[in-house]
Amino acid sequence: MHLWTRLLTVSTALAVVLFTAGFETADARDRGKGARARSGGSHKEVTRTGAGGRSRSWQKDTSWKRGGGRGERDTTWTGQNGRTVNRKDRVERTGSGRERSTEWTGPRGGTASRHDSVQRTDTGRERSTTWTDRQGRQATRDATVTNDRESGTRTRDVTFTGRDGETRTRQDVTQRSDDGYTRSSTFTDKNGNTATRDAVVTRDPESGTRSKDVTWTGPEGGTRSRSTVTEKTDDGRSSTTTITRPDGSTVTWDEEIERD
Repeated sequence: MHLWTRLLTVSTALAVVLFTAGFETADARDRGKGARARSGGSHKEVTRTGAGGRSRSWQKDTSWKRGGGRGERDTTWTGQNGRTVNRKDRVERTGSGRERSTEWTGPRGGTASRHDSVQRTDTGRERSTTWTDRQGRQATRDATVTNDRESGTRTRDVTFTGRDGETRTRQDVTQRSDDGYTRSSTFTDKNGNTATRDAVVTRDPESGTRSKDVTWTGPEGGTRSRSTVTEKTDDGRSSTTTITRPDGSTVTWDEEIERD
């Protein structure tokens, strides 16, 4: 179980990003060469010895294939006890986006999976993600991003549905200004309670000053805020941050960073 948990949590984010980036780069080369399929593999063995002389070893075997707008990668980790964890990654380009799926199989045969679908729209993009755990329970996240270039507004709506069937939502509205931007966020939990976060960022290029003011308002109306002013110096930067708590008390700290 230790091998399953460790590999699932540590490798997921990095492996997906590297796999997708590698596929996209290589696939662009493939299209330039008549979509000729490419494939390969690798083998890695690792042994770690602790301070007490106790050693642990494992190996990683990977095979991959990509071309024609598709990519596949199969990875197997084998522990010193012979137990294995398998991972399958699949990526396929569609007319206006990309489909990506990942499936893990643990040492005891249990499986978990994730599926992502990203589609471009005329004004932004849509992303839908589904997670399925080893018990077959599912959670979903649906996000829609809409850009209005003329007004300088970007809106993102996210709905998350948990394995319990309850939904939570978040909406972010970002508005460009002449000297920065504003962002208003609204969070709604599964019981319909809402909380908000409002941020204002301003920049003064001439003086090298950047100010960021953020205010949070909780479901019961309590507020807290944080204000940070950052200024460039000859050899680095300085910043002053003030936090105001719901009871009105404040905390302030100053930071100086110098570069050689």
